[in-house]
Amino acid sequence: MENPRLTFATPTIIAGDRSLVALVAHELAHSWSGNLVTNSTWDDFWLNEGFTVYFEQRIMESVYGRETSEMLAKLSKQGLVEEEKDIRINKGLPEDTKLKLNLEGRNPDDGLTAIPYDKGYFFLRLLEETVGREKWDAFVKEYFQTHAFQVMDTERFLAYLNENLLTGELANAVDVDAWVYGVGIPANIPEVSSDRIAQVDQMVSDWNNDMIASEEIPWDSWVYQEKNRFVTGIRDDIGADRMAELDSLYLIGQSGNNEVLFSWLEKSIRNSYRASYSRLETFLVNVGRRKFLTPLYRAMKETGQTDMALNIYTKARPNYHAVATQTMDDLLEWDK
Repeated sequence: MENPRLTFATPTIIAGDRSLVALVAHELAHSWSGNLVTNSTWDDFWLNEGFTVYFEQRIMESVYGRETSEMLAKLSKQGLVEEEKDIRINKGLPEDTKLKLNLEGRNPDDGLTAIPYDKGYFFLRLLEETVGREKWDAFVKEYFQTHAFQVMDTERFLAYLNENLLTGELANAVDVDAWVYGVGIPANIPEVSSDRIAQVDQMVSDWNNDMIASEEIPWDSWVYQEKNRFVTGIRDDIGADRMAELDSLYLIGQSGNNEVLFSWLEKSIRNSYRASYSRLETFLVNVGRRKFLTPLYRAMKETGQTDMALNIYTKARPNYHAVATQTMDDLLEWDK
């Protein structure tokens, strides 16, 4: 959580190899988007987080290069597509896929999804790609200087955008209303290009279909983004034996990178790979980050392993923040 001159960061970003520093970049970026210029209501939350994810990506590009930032963007786009579908179809809340939300009478926490973060980021990236980076950077700098130490809502931001950056033709190319007030993900979402992620996608597809052996996977030469992409691409019906084969070769269940470990644990649940269940319990008892908790408990519930979920939750619940317990209580129908 970002605060002026003091950030509280989850220990789950400590991987031992500095591979999860994107979150550090994110929280530092909040010094501008969030602390210097702040969303006026929770309905305008995307102004905080969309800009912050955008800045995070630019920082990662500057420090580690375009290929690394594009791998991160590729993972973000994958997560956005999946969560948008879940919100719109599975939860039946299409209005919650708009950037400009309507949370009147609701818990502001309902708006903390990938929509303000990643849909917001891709909207801002589209603006950059449409007008060009040089012109966009000048606009962003002027925007934050002009509105320093003020609050901002969506309508005022769009008015400033139209007045200072977008002409008629450019505005039509972006289709601002579709992005801000429309449901779902617009068709003109920026393309993300990563040759390394494309290679991983091909490899996991080949592995899923028994076209390559587990020994052919270059696991140890991959960075965490590639490892995480591979694990998330494993089929949910690949079976425990294939999971065990991977684990014995690459010790994925012992990973110190919590992003990779989380993805592995979710796939372990869905494939009934019980050798990972001890690590799963340890993880859930010691980690309180909803980004990890919700998918893992949901996976247990969806695969008929609710008793295990409740057993772990009974032990873990006292360690969780009230915001997390509210979500998990609802998910697991906790009534104790």
